[in-house]
Amino acid sequence: MSFDADVQLQGDAIREALHRSHEGADALSRTINQLAADSQRVIVVGMGSSLSASHFAVSRITRSRPAELAEAGELLHYGTAGIEPGTLLVLVSQSGRSAETLALARLAQREGNARIVAVTNDPLSPLAVIADFVLPILAGAEAAVATKTFMNTFVAMQALADILANDSEHYIAASIRLGLADVIDDLVSSSEIAELAATRLAACSSLIVVGRGPALGSAEYGALVIAETAATHAEAMPGGTFRHGPIEMLGPDLGLIVLAPQGKTRELGVKLALDACDAGSPTWLIGDTTGISGHPELTLSQLPMLQEEYAPLPLCVPIQQFAASLARLKGREPGDLLSATKVTEVQ
Repeated sequence: MSFDADVQLQGDAIREALHRSHEGADALSRTINQLAADSQRVIVVGMGSSLSASHFAVSRITRSRPAELAEAGELLHYGTAGIEPGTLLVLVSQSGRSAETLALARLAQREGNARIVAVTNDPLSPLAVIADFVLPILAGAEAAVATKTFMNTFVAMQALADILANDSEHYIAASIRLGLADVIDDLVSSSEIAELAATRLAACSSLIVVGRGPALGSAEYGALVIAETAATHAEAMPGGTFRHGPIEMLGPDLGLIVLAPQGKTRELGVKLALDACDAGSPTWLIGDTTGISGHPELTLSQLPMLQEEYAPLPLCVPIQQFAASLARLKGREPGDLLSATKVTEVQ
């Protein structure tokens, strides 16, 4: 199995996760509602791509009840006082062995203040053994850098959000109806634009991935997969944050990747991409590129016209392809880790 093979299999993995989530929705709803019955607060915790994959789900949960997203290492060492009686602690770890997340689970188990839900790809992992309930992501085996596991964690977290947000529309059912897995299949079959973007941005010393709203988690994942796959400095920012200071970095050394799906902030993303081009930054705009004229510094990737809350996963596919192309341009094999490990078991 390789990084490229994992990318190609993402549609099948998502399809399986969506249908299993849909078929088991009633049983899952009963269990989660029982665990959350006395919960005044939900804390969703993870590291790396597990954290990024949970971003949008938490924003949905907050529509119905107090909820927050926390980085496991920070919560473990500086925020455990916030895990009060009546907390529903959702611990997201694809391996079920991430050092900080597992340490937090053991601490919460000793303290006894929280009910624990484990969202993991390994239902026999140490994290799963500790949890009151295990929500499997059903991604199967994966080579190294998170691809299928990121996608299926996102799906599992939307199934959880459907329940905790009391969402009558049900994200999972709508994703099946919209053919989200088919969209992913179509995207992974063509990588020409991503390869062109990699060529144009390869000389940049730093890359910033910008997103807003539902696309912010995609931006965070995108920066992570670029850094991990191509050993290139990349970071994610909300569009507003970039305007407030970091925009001063624009120029030939900074490559900008702007995620602008159809939605209420699409025009803000387009304006930022065009401003970056005018300042001399090689820029790649991914999303709804309708009506945008050519610019020598601008690469365009038109994605299927999904409303913004269903666009996070399609936005990630071109960035995965970009990361693989950039790795090869730098003489690296995508997915080969020289310093990191598939499972981070050391804090």
